[in-house]
Amino acid sequence: MADLEAVARQRLRGVVVGEPVHLAPEADTGAAVFLALLRESAGLGLVVRWRGSVSGIPHALVRHLSAPYDGPAGHFAWRRPRTAGLRLRRGPGFLTIEDRRFGPVRRTLVPEHDERFAALCPPATAGLLPEVDPAAGARLCSEGLAVVIGGRLVTLPVRLR
Repeated sequence: MADLEAVARQRLRGVVVGEPVHLAPEADTGAAVFLALLRESAGLGLVVRWRGSVSGIPHALVRHLSAPYDGPAGHFAWRRPRTAGLRLRRGPGFLTIEDRRFGPVRRTLVPEHDERFAALCPPATAGLLPEVDPAAGARLCSEGLAVVIGGRLVTLPVRLR
């Protein structure tokens, strides 16, 4: 993910991924890392141009991220909104989640002692996804704030820097 920050610092608009990617709950761990890349790119204001598909995951959950492109047909799977649809702000001892994906803004305050806090603020180790308390993971998925791909939990809020 440090490479993404270098791309953003060079004022490039985004990145292109050459190989098709299939995002689905049964996909491999590489698909989970790719979804994390989409999330981190969105947080840096970068667009990811990629081919592939999303199945088994409602598009409404990920529509704030770069959509797959259907090359010959020339269509994106969904239109990315102009404003951040799901973002995370960190304060001293708490997180605020702003979710605009489903209509009016929904704000959620997550205090540091909440089991979801650690899952939403993983260490910034490139490409690694956190091991998460199963109860926290299930709660994040039920709230539409995470998905499981390849047996790994991937949180969806874009982190504002």
